[in-house]
Amino acid sequence: MTRVLPGFIIVALLFRAIGAAQAPQAAGQQGAPGGRARMPLTSDQVQKGKAVYDASCASCHGTNLTDGIAPSLAGGGFKAHWNGQSPAALRDYVRRQMPPGQASLLTNEQYTNLVTLLLKENGYAPGEVSLPTDDTAVVTMRMQFPGVRGSSGGPLALGVVLPAWPKTPDPTQRLTPVTDEMLRNPAPGDWLTWRRTQDGLGFSPLNQITEANVSSLRLVWSHTLVQGSNLGTPLVHDGVIFVASAGNNIDAIDAKTGELIWTYKPEAGAGASNRNMALYDNQLYLTLGRGSVGALDARTGKLLWESKLPAGASGGPLVVNGKIFQGVGFFPGAHGAMQALDTKAGAPLWRWSAIPKTGEPGGNTWGDIPDDKRNGAGIWTTAYFDHELNLVYFGTANTYDTAWLALPTRTPGVTKQALFTNSTIALNPDTGKVAWYFQHQAGDPFDLDYAFERMILPLSIDGKMTKVLVTMGKAGVLDAVDAATGKYLFSLDAGVQNFITRIDPVTGAKTIDPRLIPAPGEEKVRTVCPNWIGVKNWLPGAINPDSKVAFVAGNESCMDLKPVYPGETAALSSGVMPQTRPVPNSDGRYGRMQAFDLQNRKVLWTERQHAPMTSGVLATAGGVVFSGALDQMFSAYDDKTGKKIWSTRLSDVPSSAPITYMVDGKQYVAMVVGFGSMQSTGFVQLVPDIATPVRPSSSIYVFALP
Repeated sequence: MTRVLPGFIIVALLFRAIGAAQAPQAAGQQGAPGGRARMPLTSDQVQKGKAVYDASCASCHGTNLTDGIAPSLAGGGFKAHWNGQSPAALRDYVRRQMPPGQASLLTNEQYTNLVTLLLKENGYAPGEVSLPTDDTAVVTMRMQFPGVRGSSGGPLALGVVLPAWPKTPDPTQRLTPVTDEMLRNPAPGDWLTWRRTQDGLGFSPLNQITEANVSSLRLVWSHTLVQGSNLGTPLVHDGVIFVASAGNNIDAIDAKTGELIWTYKPEAGAGASNRNMALYDNQLYLTLGRGSVGALDARTGKLLWESKLPAGASGGPLVVNGKIFQGVGFFPGAHGAMQALDTKAGAPLWRWSAIPKTGEPGGNTWGDIPDDKRNGAGIWTTAYFDHELNLVYFGTANTYDTAWLALPTRTPGVTKQALFTNSTIALNPDTGKVAWYFQHQAGDPFDLDYAFERMILPLSIDGKMTKVLVTMGKAGVLDAVDAATGKYLFSLDAGVQNFITRIDPVTGAKTIDPRLIPAPGEEKVRTVCPNWIGVKNWLPGAINPDSKVAFVAGNESCMDLKPVYPGETAALSSGVMPQTRPVPNSDGRYGRMQAFDLQNRKVLWTERQHAPMTSGVLATAGGVVFSGALDQMFSAYDDKTGKKIWSTRLSDVPSSAPITYMVDGKQYVAMVVGFGSMQSTGFVQLVPDIATPVRPSSSIYVFALP
């Protein structure tokens, strides 16, 4: 190498610059025996490269690459600079700059051999495969030197070595197994199930954030998720937050800092985001979007097993006493069922069918429809559990085959209840046998089902403390039944629906206005309130068990049931197309937060707004209720008055349910966003002034007090 001082100075400075090429990660760079790294290079190439080096480079860089007057070509500084870059970038740099003043003097093979010498002296072991001389075969490779992470990202002073980026301790290493006792009585700072507790209340005992200080909430971290209608509610345990996003990708994140710990990415075509997950022992359980349920190692994200389900699943699992309870049957034509599986390997234990056959209990309630034509009663949200009563509770949906509901029944003793659609089912978790059921709406002709959360709490009924199960269907009518027996107790109407004319005070049976029931082939247009998405849908409400107040995020709307014309498709077999419209004499306020005093059986307050509500509800002991809306606003309400006391605009529509948790004595509130669910798309025609997200940006946002 010609020794010209000005050229050497130029080389010394330029050698610190960043290589030009950037390309995807290459394979074949894992650790080798003895701690040496792997890269395509041979001993013959290294020997030839040493000959080139001795002739052209040693006079400046020294015989050992480290003992000359020019910068060292081996060791920490060299590795820190070139780590993460391609051998093609290194070769191109040497070709353009070396020897000083005589760039490109050597052949491409000589430059390649020189690069193999540099690789060998910095930790790569020669093997049987040569480093190609063709750049297109090398540009995808990445140099990953032992003990070095990342690259410098820019020029540094000579001899400076970047320190490793500080990394907080991995909180998954302190994860404790989730037990049944933890699920019954979770730590105040954890959020272990979809609604935090198995009774479905969606209530947190944390009270650091109150109605007095909630206005000071600030964003502390956010994390980008896979784009889509992200419906899943995060879970939190021992400082780790688990978040699901579109395609059933799962991220485990440090709940305090937002630092990503691991990611599970399923096979392509894994379906939409799951609605909820479950933690049990050291596993994270979830539906995988391809008609199966699976278990991940909560510490690593590794898929441990996957078990096929009898039908598609939309809601996530409940895990109790070593058993997984997974509902199936979401789509038209499907048959609802509850499947129990073993937590160890997903082995099926028992299955309960929600569509009985003729002669079975409930089998004579389907009019004259033969057994093979019956369908529906999908179980498309999760189940709940009461350990004292040892009962699993869940809701069923409607049937889409509604045409027969408008026709007379010809068979004596046959009714049109269509069991077990629109019902609360209580099962023995050990046997799968029905302990009791209560049908909230018999013969539903409108797709206004009761498939949602079942919330359990004690209330004083006739002077006696009674464990009560509360649920609200799409109609916006809240029903309360005895959790032990299924006996009807009372109902509360949100005040939007127009098709229920009477609720029997003893049985709870609801009478439908016959003038609104569509008959196949008729040209008449009927207006039914609410629309098919409902006052309330699957996004859950919450209950404060201390005040006995339920909080529900709902919407005001109606639908015109119009005849289907040639080329159109009806959602229901009665042959009508539902078209969303405002309620009569609407003032343009479609979204509402509503509080129901369950003990005194009355509506406590209603807070209305223009933007439709799109998220579930979180209630806290601090007197604050959280929910989100189509205008991308995430808001807090005073739980006593309904007054909105804090709001912030997010980058996308909140489509999940908010949660709160605590790490190191600090309370956090988290909300997942992602436009595209039926809750976020089903009301857009009512509010054309509210723009949908121009650039969808699915994320999780986490807030805390300063």
